[in-house]
Amino acid sequence: MTLHLAALLLEQYGHRPRDVLFDGAHGHLHTLGDLPVFDAFADQPDHLTLTLSASQLKAVGHCTYEHFVDKVLSPIKLRPPEYDGLEKGTLLHSALWHWSTDLNGWKRGEPALEDLRTWYHAQIADWSPAMRGGERTARTTEADLERLVELLRIELGLLSARGIAQPEYAELAFGEKMLERGPRHPASRTDAFVMEVETDLGARNVSFHGSMDRVDVAIVGGQRYGVVLDYKTGKHSKYYAKEMMDGDDLQLRLYLLVLERFWGITPVGALYLGFGDGVRRGALREEFIPRFAGIDEDAVKLLPHDKWTAFVGETPGLIAKLVNRLVTLDVRPAPRKNDCGFCEFQPLCRYDRWS
Repeated sequence: MTLHLAALLLEQYGHRPRDVLFDGAHGHLHTLGDLPVFDAFADQPDHLTLTLSASQLKAVGHCTYEHFVDKVLSPIKLRPPEYDGLEKGTLLHSALWHWSTDLNGWKRGEPALEDLRTWYHAQIADWSPAMRGGERTARTTEADLERLVELLRIELGLLSARGIAQPEYAELAFGEKMLERGPRHPASRTDAFVMEVETDLGARNVSFHGSMDRVDVAIVGGQRYGVVLDYKTGKHSKYYAKEMMDGDDLQLRLYLLVLERFWGITPVGALYLGFGDGVRRGALREEFIPRFAGIDEDAVKLLPHDKWTAFVGETPGLIAKLVNRLVTLDVRPAPRKNDCGFCEFQPLCRYDRWS
């Protein structure tokens, strides 16, 4: 952090000069007690952070400084026009939406795959020349298409078994902010999911918005039971599943609460589906193994009814701990397990895990 940037932060966000020290050697801003003072947010003490996307729970849990810089200071991000991991995720998620809705692929089956190929190639043809790039982009996008088609064929086979739950929702969203970001399932809701949590400063309401990639539903005895699936476009989803089970990534666990309150579907599973290996990972209520496709007991944690209830029930408490850090303005650079990961703000905070 330069002195110029530090001065801008002080001016814009109301640090009182007598409370602030600048550590030029490490690039840190410190206040008395090592907590920032935000007079500029006197009328909004939660610094605009209590309206959250479900995915932001992971960012807050990892490092509130990272979340603060990204979502409150909102720096402009410059990205080159190329087919990188982010663009791959956008393209594949759009393809899965098109497959599920416009093509009605889960019911049409194999014939819809050729239509998907046509749509996919049309999307790439609309890219700018810089975005399409050279031979590398052409080969990579084609390889990703072939893998997508292969994955869908496998999924169609798994879902064809008798009595297996079927994909009923794609991009099932809640909250106006999420509805504005693209096509959503008609059953989506404009209202945010509001949760009251206790903090050191008293009770606070936090409003969540989000979108579930896919919800498979089984009907048993007239009751609807659902599993939330989140597509991961990397090689596998091991990391994400572990983070969820450890209580570090609460996105899918929040979706379980939303699914029941907003749509009356009893949640019985939270799973990640890896694009690269096609393996489901996460947690499932064990008595529902016969009802949901692709459950590998080596990859999915099977929980008895009582443990599943406890798993879902502890989620609001875990969320409350994160919200408490926001309302008390605890935005010190302190990544979980001292691991910054791939955080792009490392040059700004210059966190030293060995300091």
